[in-house]
Amino acid sequence: MKKYLALPVLILICMSAHAEKKDIKTALNEFGVMVGGNALNKKCNFLDEKQTKLFDKNRTKSGQRLKDWLLTENMEINQYALAVTNASLKLIEDEKYSSCGQEARSLVDAAFVISKAWAR
Repeated sequence: MKKYLALPVLILICMSAHAEKKDIKTALNEFGVMVGGNALNKKCNFLDEKQTKLFDKNRTKSGQRLKDWLLTENMEINQYALAVTNASLKLIEDEKYSSCGQEARSLVDAAFVISKAWAR
């Protein structure tokens, strides 16, 4: 009987670890949007002064939480975090965003919403 229970338990553990890794990557992607959106707002000045200060505060707070969280993660996740951040900052240099048009505004708005959710 123990043999029959061990396999499903092992499968659940593996599935849980996979789901957790997926959740981490989803969170890191959201953080990347926040970082890119914050940098883009500094360039394009879409948000007013009060919103910009709140965005900066939220991003800083979220960054610290993420840093504390990543201290317990493996090297692969930490490398992924760095890659996402760098890619986000590089992405805003693309003409699609650097021209400060509607797509840039949409990214900043989405990033600002994410920052508020993360700051809770």
